[in-house]
Amino acid sequence: MQPKHLRRITYAFAFFVTLHVALITYINSNALARIVGQNHVDIVYTGGFLIALVFLLVLPRLLRNNGDVRTTLALIVLQIGTLCGLAFFPASPLFVFFFLIQLIIPPLLYLDIDVFLEHATKDETTGRTRGAFLTFLNVAFLISPLITGFVLGQGEVYSLVYLLSAGVLLPALALILVAFKHFKDPPYRHIEIVDGIRKVVASKNLRGIFISNFLLRCFFAVMTIFMPLYLHSELQLPWITIGGLFTVMLLPFVLFEYPLGRLADTRFGEKEILACGFFVMASATALIPFIPASALVLLSITLFMTRVGASALESMNDTFFFKHVSETDTETIALFRMFEPLSYIIAPLLAGLVLVFIDIRFIFLVLGAVMTLGIPVALGLRDTR
Repeated sequence: MQPKHLRRITYAFAFFVTLHVALITYINSNALARIVGQNHVDIVYTGGFLIALVFLLVLPRLLRNNGDVRTTLALIVLQIGTLCGLAFFPASPLFVFFFLIQLIIPPLLYLDIDVFLEHATKDETTGRTRGAFLTFLNVAFLISPLITGFVLGQGEVYSLVYLLSAGVLLPALALILVAFKHFKDPPYRHIEIVDGIRKVVASKNLRGIFISNFLLRCFFAVMTIFMPLYLHSELQLPWITIGGLFTVMLLPFVLFEYPLGRLADTRFGEKEILACGFFVMASATALIPFIPASALVLLSITLFMTRVGASALESMNDTFFFKHVSETDTETIALFRMFEPLSYIIAPLLAGLVLVFIDIRFIFLVLGAVMTLGIPVALGLRDTR
């Protein structure tokens, strides 16, 4: 398969995978709270992503033994069954079991996708390729709140959203069965995870970009879990309004990531964009607690600005990292992708501890302050240009 064709197929595949995740991302915490209570949501998230972290550690070995296509196919089939389980057992303890599984699978799928995409990418086009890739993913996140808000606007039946999410994976399953059947796996190197950790620790640039990625993923973790709870439970906003707010909020990921990736390839380095991204994201996030529910326009602008900063970080993190690795570095890529489940282990636990002492709205003030730590980290990187 030609690299250009493989990239396009991977973009399409990643779009459907991401859409299935995006449809349920912002309802998960509210659906789970109905079973375990709002105070225990963070514990379930922590447990699920702790298991995901373990599976990410063994995934490179599975890729070597079974190939990327077979591994991805099995994960998609399992996820479809899991989402149907969430839909059919909405008020049962089984819901928690299925909830844990659906948390585990997406990080594994994204590592598989990274292998497909890295196979078809040259270093000199990494910024543009990753920018285009992230744009496809973020279009899925952009349209999902409107879809979810419309479905739940007819009544808060979360089961319908889970079934819709399962249905979205069917085109992804078809792509794996048809378009990827001739994919030839690269010769995955037998590098142990410990060696990958040593490689990251020994490199100032890799170490810095891992910290930057971890901070961004912690931001996403706190926002994903606590922002829907805050808007729906505390500010009493209806889902149709929340869907509109989230759509505006997610626009920067579609508008800015590809242009920023192109700029990183052709004109600027990554560290200046990263530093500016941290500053904008931190400042806007810290303003959220002081905006009343009645000021929806101001709230939407503030949420938009948080994602202006986050979109710059996501684009530059991926661009910088994938210019320093190849498709065979599955352990290093796995480590990079582990920061998503790791953030969902650490961030909810720390947020839960903070919430013992402060109101939920001030969690965003604390989050903004933490994000400022990324500014000196970004400025300490050495640009790839």
